[in-house]
Amino acid sequence: MFCPELDSDTAPETGPFAALLTALPSPAYACAPDGRLLCYNEHAVALWGRRPALNDPADRYCGSHAMLTPDGAPLPHSAGWMALCLERGEAYSDKEIVVLRPDGHARTVLSYVTPLRDSAGRLIAATAVLVDITQRAKAQRATEAALRASEESLRAFFDSNVAGFVQVNAAGRFTRVNDRYCRLTGYSRAELLTMRPFDLDHPDDRATDIELVKNAIADPTGVYDTIKRYVRKDGSLGWVHVAANFFRDEAGRPTHSAGVALDVSAQKTAEQAARRADRTKDEFLATLAHELRNPLASLRNAVELLRRREQDGAWCRDVIERQVRQLARLMDDLLDVSRIAQGKLELRKETLEVADAIKPAVDASRPLFEGRGQQLQLTMEQERTYVEVDGARMTQVLTNLLTNASKFTGGGGTIRVAVDSEPDAVRIRVADTGIGIAPEELTRVFDKYYQVPRRGHGRPGGLGIGLSLVRRLVELHGGSVEARSEGRGRGSEFIVRLPIAAAAPRRVVALEPNVSAMNPLAGARSRPN
Repeated sequence: MFCPELDSDTAPETGPFAALLTALPSPAYACAPDGRLLCYNEHAVALWGRRPALNDPADRYCGSHAMLTPDGAPLPHSAGWMALCLERGEAYSDKEIVVLRPDGHARTVLSYVTPLRDSAGRLIAATAVLVDITQRAKAQRATEAALRASEESLRAFFDSNVAGFVQVNAAGRFTRVNDRYCRLTGYSRAELLTMRPFDLDHPDDRATDIELVKNAIADPTGVYDTIKRYVRKDGSLGWVHVAANFFRDEAGRPTHSAGVALDVSAQKTAEQAARRADRTKDEFLATLAHELRNPLASLRNAVELLRRREQDGAWCRDVIERQVRQLARLMDDLLDVSRIAQGKLELRKETLEVADAIKPAVDASRPLFEGRGQQLQLTMEQERTYVEVDGARMTQVLTNLLTNASKFTGGGGTIRVAVDSEPDAVRIRVADTGIGIAPEELTRVFDKYYQVPRRGHGRPGGLGIGLSLVRRLVELHGGSVEARSEGRGRGSEFIVRLPIAAAAPRRVVALEPNVSAMNPLAGARSRPN
């Protein structure tokens, strides 16, 4: 202990005072009212890294080389806790400071400063006991730094655009949402913070979702995981995969939950399309089997009758010829679908007057109209219009449309064919007074293999490829086709648009409503009933 004799009028007894500081296991020192160092123990010397002079006005309030505040700012000795204690006569406890040694090392300490008074209450000195907490402070700072880094990482992750992130309180309301979640739902952050997750559920999914949440809360793991539909702010529907965890207090009560929401609408749409394609394929194969079975049965009967010689040979030949023709049409349509899909279908274009392109299709369809007592109305422009087309393929397109119109128009109905021009295109309109098309089916009538479920008996069959071929063939000609209908029982209209040819036609054919019949070049696709 380094503590010289003190004047008994100004300081405590040297012996007991020095003995007290010496006995302390921590650095300790004492200062006179003016701040001069009166004494200190060897622990203080080890802490400061120096042995300061006593009663030296230049070394006041503390024997350290320099001091810093906990946040690293310089702290003059005259502003330290010993100076404040001597100035105010107040004790200070558990005050953190950083002591700098002459060799540059720093030590973090807690300072406990106590004023000493004589029997008359006069301040005669002050003692300071320093507790070295350097290791603890380092550990605490490291923990705080790690916590800040973790919070920053969590914040960066939460605010990322990878997925929607949310927090929900025990009352079931949003307390935190990120921008991605706002975009996913269409609501602003302010709006979502007044809502519950259940408010976003599709009404048909809400009861199930409430039950899932109850089960997750009752489950010790607290895991919630589901795929459900959201109703966005604009009313549109979206599929989301939501996974969340429930957090609990010491009593096991849920305090809040944190969740991730991923937009899986595209995946759901793809899954639904795949399932729809599978159903369409199955329906197509069933229809194909039916379409093949009927002509094959007729062929088998005709052959059997010929074998037994129970029927006139001419009748059997007619049956065989008709059914073979039907099978050939089916095969041609299937082959055309395959050729188009593989990009192998070639067009042999020539410049024709529109009437020349329409005539063969009218000839092919006339027997259907006559057999069903239907009327055909033709409306042509006075001025001739020319198109550059593959004549055989265009006949296939228009025959499909006319045959389709006849199939879905009752006896005594009317089929209208009208031709008019736009600035750069000619329009061929095929309209009927038949059963019409429901609005939800208009967008799908051109889909390959699409078959609307039957809604009654006696409905004409088909493979579901006729209108698909129509669209693809027209598009290969640089044109377009669309379907229109005002609904069930209101008839239908198909409009084919073809680019107008600049060159003069090679030949001109007059079109008359009453022309000799030809066999159709291709089978017609069934239209929804």
